[in-house]
Amino acid sequence: MRPGFDIGTEPDPTLSVAELNAAVRRLLAPRFNRRVWVRGEVRDLNDHTRSGHLFFSLCEPGQGRRGRDATLRAICWSNTWPGVRRTLHRAGVTLSEGNEVRVGGRVELNDSGQINLIVDTVDVDALVGRLAWARAELCTALREEGLWDANRVLPLSPLPLRVGVVGAPATQGFADFHGVLAASGFGFRVRVAPAVVQGPQAATSLAAAFRALRLAHERGDELDVVVAIRGGGSQADLAAFDTERVARSIAAMPVPVWVGIGHTGDRTVADELAHRCFSTPTALAHGLVNEVDEAAVELRERARRLTRAAHTHLTRSAAMVATRDHRVVSGARSALRAEWARVAQKALRVEHGARTTIAHADATVDARRTRLSPDRVRDVLGRQRNAVSSRLDAVQTRARATLRLADSELGRRRAMLDAADPARILRRGFTVTRDAAGDIVRDPSLLHEGDELITDFFTGSTRSRVVEGRT
Repeated sequence: MRPGFDIGTEPDPTLSVAELNAAVRRLLAPRFNRRVWVRGEVRDLNDHTRSGHLFFSLCEPGQGRRGRDATLRAICWSNTWPGVRRTLHRAGVTLSEGNEVRVGGRVELNDSGQINLIVDTVDVDALVGRLAWARAELCTALREEGLWDANRVLPLSPLPLRVGVVGAPATQGFADFHGVLAASGFGFRVRVAPAVVQGPQAATSLAAAFRALRLAHERGDELDVVVAIRGGGSQADLAAFDTERVARSIAAMPVPVWVGIGHTGDRTVADELAHRCFSTPTALAHGLVNEVDEAAVELRERARRLTRAAHTHLTRSAAMVATRDHRVVSGARSALRAEWARVAQKALRVEHGARTTIAHADATVDARRTRLSPDRVRDVLGRQRNAVSSRLDAVQTRARATLRLADSELGRRRAMLDAADPARILRRGFTVTRDAAGDIVRDPSLLHEGDELITDFFTGSTRSRVVEGRT
């Protein structure tokens, strides 16, 4: 630019781009010859890792011309940004999109004609206060909406083996978590929803991961618990876990959410909302393993109690069967003896009746023989004998019928006796255990170590000794 150039001394001047920019710089210099403080909402945050610079915009929504947003481009160069970042970390905060901040720096017009704010400091106290206020406001809103305890009151599955994981798979924290589950020997089924766990994109990424697991659960890929894990880092790196997106994602989960995000300081909003929180991913993994182990111990104890109850029931049943067998056999034998006696008595009565009838007929024949002619006698005698023969046939028929009924009843009772035969029970796989005296063992508490036992099977018997008595 020409030395001493003043755009006001020439009519209708024609300036080069560089001359116009230089003129604007000279006009701005007296007004902005020292640091200025600017307040605004952080947008378009870009921590340029390769160059070490930090680029972002400061925005005042709706305060520009025609109701548009007023926006100012801000830059923190690589020779300044590391120191500013360390100051923020020591205060336990970080710059995130949506933060309202107060920054200090100098105004610069670059060669592109754009005004930039070259930031060299951030009002940490104002930022901490603003974040604390926003956090308190979020907590109040969640309580008023009934979401503060929404996840904490959900029941945890007694066997939480289906685990949804929100985290960064390539990190050491994730590897530690997975290693503990793998070493436990339990059949954990892990479904991973990858997410960025720190930095400007962390809140959006974490919310998306929670949503993916919730949708998977609702579509049938059911989960018992969802865990959010992150390795160690500074307090400032936990800013995403204080955001409304992440908080509402946890409150909306239909299963318990456990949080282990590698910190031992103040609790984040995510910690407060979660069903349980742990200091590290490793501690969270051990918590899961302990839950499953306690459930396994309870299942084993129930199995032992069921086994003891079954053994006691079988022992009592065997004793009852043996007692009833004895009663059935004794009853059947008594019934058979009584039936044989009744049949024999009837047979004697039939035989006696037949003999009496024949004797009476013979006497009648003899008496009449003396009064009748030989022909008449023979005729009467023939009729008498026919009558006697008919009566004898009838008596014999009734006797045979009675004997058949008795034989049928005897066969039925013999079948009942065979059905109750202890040998049949042994054939079905039952056994009978007797002591050395031959008495059936019905109560194992009466046995002592060293007692000799005889166990009868269908095909034989075996001898054994009591090693340990149990009740």
